[in-house]
Amino acid sequence: MKQTGADNFYTSEDEILALYDFVIEASGSKKGSEGAFRKIARGGTLLILGYIGHEVSIPVVIDDVVNGDFSIFASFGATTVAWKRTVELFNTKKLDLTFLATHRYPLADWERALDALKTAPAPRGKVLMLPQGE
Repeated sequence: MKQTGADNFYTSEDEILALYDFVIEASGSKKGSEGAFRKIARGGTLLILGYIGHEVSIPVVIDDVVNGDFSIFASFGATTVAWKRTVELFNTKKLDLTFLATHRYPLADWERALDALKTAPAPRGKVLMLPQGE
């Protein structure tokens, strides 16, 4: 987690007791998007990166946004040049994000992998199911 520069890592909104000056929503889930709006401190900023889909909507009280003096930004992603550079960094082993995958299971242990998604204590990053085992 420290490699990312983050002070805390949460997998459940229930764990988050404070309000924050800067909130990043990157899950692309309805629940994550709703929770992100509830955790912005007065004068805070929300950066939305996750897609929840056109058919999904979340309630946002505009008066709360205005009265809270929130700044809300969204980002589409990256340019083709940036993606090519990222792939190059991965392929040359100059960008190591293996620490993001905190759990690894052979595909045959899919039930344990799904259980880890539901119950693993924080910090829990990505849970991988590997077709060829470990």
